[in-house]
Amino acid sequence: MNTTNVAKIQELAKLFDTTVSEINNPGLHDGTNVANFFDFLILIPGIEAFVGPEYYKLMQKELELAEEKKNKREHVKKLYMFPNFDYAGWTNVDIDDEILNIIIEKLNKMKFSFKISDGKVNVIPDEGDMCKQIFELLKMYLDPSVRQNADATHVTVVNSNIVGDIGQDKVAEFVKGYDKHFELKFGKVKSTVSRDWSLFSLCYVIEVNSEYLDEFVAKFNEKFEKKIRPSPHITFATKVRSV
Repeated sequence: MNTTNVAKIQELAKLFDTTVSEINNPGLHDGTNVANFFDFLILIPGIEAFVGPEYYKLMQKELELAEEKKNKREHVKKLYMFPNFDYAGWTNVDIDDEILNIIIEKLNKMKFSFKISDGKVNVIPDEGDMCKQIFELLKMYLDPSVRQNADATHVTVVNSNIVGDIGQDKVAEFVKGYDKHFELKFGKVKSTVSRDWSLFSLCYVIEVNSEYLDEFVAKFNEKFEKKIRPSPHITFATKVRSV
């Protein structure tokens, strides 16, 4: 196995996915854009020797499994996260208590609700650009290479591959039963490097929690016989991948 060459391919795939998402954004979220990239890659003469037989066989396996699926995200993630398939760890960001309390006071006044968007179940604010507020207050503590997250402010609760497996109509019907507008409690600010998402590498998040959110997850797992265990957070700053 040539880990250096595999890492090159993984980074190239993420750059491709990020670029093509400007043309086909749904393909970013369901994994089809980068699955097409790997479909092309595997046909290149000499690619097996370049990445090594272990990664080549993984490409064959995951592309075959993804072939009949509309949502290919879970298979793309494995190709991104090889060889250890682990997420990078979180690092606590040391924020002055006074600043953090100002942020929490502002955010605690906001209301949130469940919504299906980009094929996922998200928690979104009823109004306001939270990422902008958080970023402006905290940018002095952040790596200078990051920018305010341009993606919509949200907390991902159920990923698109799970929604796709169950069926979006069934999940949408379940979400209708949770139409209450609720508050979130905000916690620590942390940073990590994303290994499974194309758009950015280094990112900063603020942790959130809610009893209503916990209830939603428990009932979702019970109804659909799943074992989702989200770590709720809002990604407010990112280092965007670009060519």
